[in-house]
Amino acid sequence: MKIKPTKLELRLSFSLPAFLFFLLSMGSPMLTAQESQNTIQDDDSYPITIERMPEYPGGVEELIKFLSKNVRYPAKAKNNYIQGIVVLQFIVERDGSISNTEVVEHVGGGCDEAALAVFKKMPKWSPGLKEGGVPVRINTNLPIQFKLPIGFLCELNYSI
Repeated sequence: MKIKPTKLELRLSFSLPAFLFFLLSMGSPMLTAQESQNTIQDDDSYPITIERMPEYPGGVEELIKFLSKNVRYPAKAKNNYIQGIVVLQFIVERDGSISNTEVVEHVGGGCDEAALAVFKKMPKWSPGLKEGGVPVRINTNLPIQFKLPIGFLCELNYSI
């Protein structure tokens, strides 16, 4: 018996381990922040105490909504049943803009590129603040999970 495929949708799910990874990757009270004016220089890094970590406008819930709305599951990944977590590393600048976005954990199948494309649409964040409320550049990570719906994988087994 062949089951007719249903509409495939992107399910941006934040499993508990991935969500905890996201929260932990946002940093601890002692972080390395870079204090250069316009450029990143390795010799300008030193540990400082952070009063407030950078935050997406509206918090984590709004970030999840933004990603759910804007991340597109690549056709190549769907056709090859590729799933996984893409981890992006980026800097939240003093003005809240995002810079130096790079993939630090790859999935392939176009998922890496899809995750990077979303960051081009991302609005400014609230910058991190060091002691005294002074904005500071913060390097952080964000995991984005690409996962095919369970029904999609089951339909593949039945249609073979």
